[in-house]
Amino acid sequence: MTAGLVAPQFVTQGAINAMRTERIDSRNLLAVRIVCFVMQASSISAVLAVAGVFAVSYAFAHQEHVKPMRAPGPSYAAVAPIFKQNCVGCHSGPHPKNGLDLTSYASIMKGDHDGKVIVPGNPARSRLSEAIHHSLKKPLDSMPPGRTLKKAEIFRIDNWISSGAKEK
Repeated sequence: MTAGLVAPQFVTQGAINAMRTERIDSRNLLAVRIVCFVMQASSISAVLAVAGVFAVSYAFAHQEHVKPMRAPGPSYAAVAPIFKQNCVGCHSGPHPKNGLDLTSYASIMKGDHDGKVIVPGNPARSRLSEAIHHSLKKPLDSMPPGRTLKKAEIFRIDNWISSGAKEK
């Protein structure tokens, strides 16, 4: 062994030990072993390759602190036309059915005589979603009465609720 150079088998064991202390997963450990095997002819290249793999592995292992960017969810403007076309005939004016006015964001979020109809982020617990899915205990409370919304309209409303039922 030449002075200043490290034999690949030592690089592999050293990398393995370093990986274990840094809690890097076994997939990256396998990548280090493969790199060392391929690079046995040149110890310096192997050391550099291992260092590169280690740096990338370290970056991936610590990426949990980075929040993924998400597109903003739909706003009230995406669902307002559905309510206007299918609901405001009964749910508007001075005496809306069951006290639920569906003509504005504020009135929807206010709810009806029984309380809130939307639980932002949770369509399964939102009575409005249950009503348009016709999954309420009282079939007469299913909306709109006598028919169902189109699947795309139901999806849009549920998506709006899932995304937090934002106004804008």
